[in-house]
Amino acid sequence: MPILPARELPLLPASLSAAGIAFCSWVLMTGGGALCVTEGCSLFQDFRIAGYSLWEAGLAFFTLLLLLCMLRLTPLAKGAAALALAADSLLLGIMLFTAPCLNCLAVGLLAALCYLALRHACSGGRARGISFLTALWTVLFLFDVSGVLRDAVEPWSPAAQDGQPSVRVWFSPSCPACLRLVQQHGAMPGAAWYPVAEDEADLPVIKSMADLMGRGMPLPEAVGKARSEAGAQAAARAARRFDLIRPDMLLLQFRLWVNRAHVLTAGSSRLPFVEFLGTPSFLQEKPAPGSLHDGGGTTPGGGPASPSGPERTGGQPQAIPGIPELGVAGFCDGSDPAPCDDGGSQPAKPLIDTSGMM
Repeated sequence: MPILPARELPLLPASLSAAGIAFCSWVLMTGGGALCVTEGCSLFQDFRIAGYSLWEAGLAFFTLLLLLCMLRLTPLAKGAAALALAADSLLLGIMLFTAPCLNCLAVGLLAALCYLALRHACSGGRARGISFLTALWTVLFLFDVSGVLRDAVEPWSPAAQDGQPSVRVWFSPSCPACLRLVQQHGAMPGAAWYPVAEDEADLPVIKSMADLMGRGMPLPEAVGKARSEAGAQAAARAARRFDLIRPDMLLLQFRLWVNRAHVLTAGSSRLPFVEFLGTPSFLQEKPAPGSLHDGGGTTPGGGPASPSGPERTGGQPQAIPGIPELGVAGFCDGSDPAPCDDGGSQPAKPLIDTSGMM
């Protein structure tokens, strides 16, 4: 049966198609970085199928859809929009297992609106139930939007950061190993510190610590003072349990949930948790001549230096300057049945002692 042109121009689908053309053209020309709040934008920006990027395919689709609308071929335009919505549903499913892309979601939303508007135009304005394709796309879209919202919430640190940190340290004020690492705060100027609450008792300690740091107190001193004040105020807090539902405490609890979720999502259940972003600045610093970390040819006494590298430390990599017990090989303390990566002998004590997260 031949497809006859519709009598009226489907104005709404044509307008949505024009918006899709403009958006895809903008992403192609600028990269769409202004709207990127997730890693998915970088992941799908250069993704290509048969040599064509997703944005070139989107530009071709919306151009074809606009042309069909201008020719008043509404049923054919509806079929094209249905195929595009099915392809976008597949892409939404891929993003569920990788990373959501905000720009991709915007294009998918325009394609879905075009399909709904064309479906309504083909029905002559009569009300129609939701289709299986629309229901599937809606469910996938909502899941991906929730992923965008989750990724948009950054971990919280009470200390302001200048630029991108080289190291991120997640610690709890009730974790003994964390407290030992906090004392090395001055040796890691490029590190960002994120508190994690292991239990409810950590909440007032972290709140007091954040207030002290807001007044300019360094992290080690703020943690120590907050812990000492916590013991003296324990009895008073027991009589004011409703203080935990104050707006500022609820906001703090949410921020700490975000921090703890990041640690768990990263595959760790132990504190302290240390993340290296690229090469930390203190790994690039050259040790002073004659120091314990100097790889030169002489010792402080003038004799030849011991060999550098794994031979110097019995197969273990050298410690990071300023943090003697933190080895660049990670957590390798002999408690794990798996051998160390370099196959060397086990150190006499842990590189970092860890405490289980309660």
